[in-house]
Amino acid sequence: MPSRSNLPAALLAAAALLWTGAHGSAVAQQSPPVEWRFAFVAPQKSVWGMQLDRWAAAVAEESNGTVKIVNYFGGQLGGEAEIAQQVARGRLDGGGVGLYALSTLAPELEALTLPAYFTSPAVLDCALDSSLAAPVSKRLARRGVHFLGFGDGGTIHLVGKRSFAAVGDLAGIKAGSYGSRGEQRLWEALRANVAPVSGPEVTSAFQTGLIDAAHVATAFYVAAGINKVAPVLTRGTGRFATALVVNKAAWDRLGADQRAAVERAQARYPLAQLRDEVRSLEAQLLAAHEKGGGKIVERTPEQAAAYRAAVSSTWPKTLADAGPDAPALFAEVEAARAACERKS
Repeated sequence: MPSRSNLPAALLAAAALLWTGAHGSAVAQQSPPVEWRFAFVAPQKSVWGMQLDRWAAAVAEESNGTVKIVNYFGGQLGGEAEIAQQVARGRLDGGGVGLYALSTLAPELEALTLPAYFTSPAVLDCALDSSLAAPVSKRLARRGVHFLGFGDGGTIHLVGKRSFAAVGDLAGIKAGSYGSRGEQRLWEALRANVAPVSGPEVTSAFQTGLIDAAHVATAFYVAAGINKVAPVLTRGTGRFATALVVNKAAWDRLGADQRAAVERAQARYPLAQLRDEVRSLEAQLLAAHEKGGGKIVERTPEQAAAYRAAVSSTWPKTLADAGPDAPALFAEVEAARAACERKS
């Protein structure tokens, strides 16, 4: 015990020790924020750009600034297949891509991208919401990718400089393909010639004559200016499911509180809200497209049935080539579709 003469000095030393310990703990907690680079082909001035910038702001807020998302839009860091590959390798921290692009990592995911498989947008929505997040997440984790959630890429239409309502209209054309084997088979079944092209290159590919047709989501069609060089839209009904993903090692490096913060930011904007935002904008954009001189072509029921019959012929081959895990995943997709069709 210190003597009375030494008591003030002892108290000062103890106080200094306590202050240093507390201050040191605070310094340890105030490590530099984690900065993640996320890449997208969507333009920043699009509904998806708005949603993703909003999400990045929510992550910063929920994490108290300890996780910062830097978004790169418009294909600055590559097309969707390239983004998926770079996320898996850790060259990018994350991104938002179509499920078809993720099938370049996990081929069995093509069971979710079979053309015209889901009989309506409502059935696809229901299947994604009800039971398909877990099997997708499990399969991506095996490839070094952490699944954050589904997104909505919008309705997919067939666009060009003329109508492609009838199946025979597609014979001999140059069709833009984004890289998945399933899509290449689709064009081959329609007797079109496949021309590889990435999302950011579609507008220039139409301008240079590299392609005559492409499947494009409504909002991207207008936001990227594709409607100016391919002004005829043959209306489709299929929807483009997307996913927000992050490199698994980058995810695992986050602290538990940071991971929870990212998940809270994700939960702020549920998928139903994202869909409503995309679909509300789609109606406005198609109206503006027609008002500006663009053309929208509706398939007859007979033409729609002929299109589905033609492209469904590709399903067995696509599933056969999608790896040994494809039958198991497809069984889950079939069960989800059947359950959702009973509800609709």
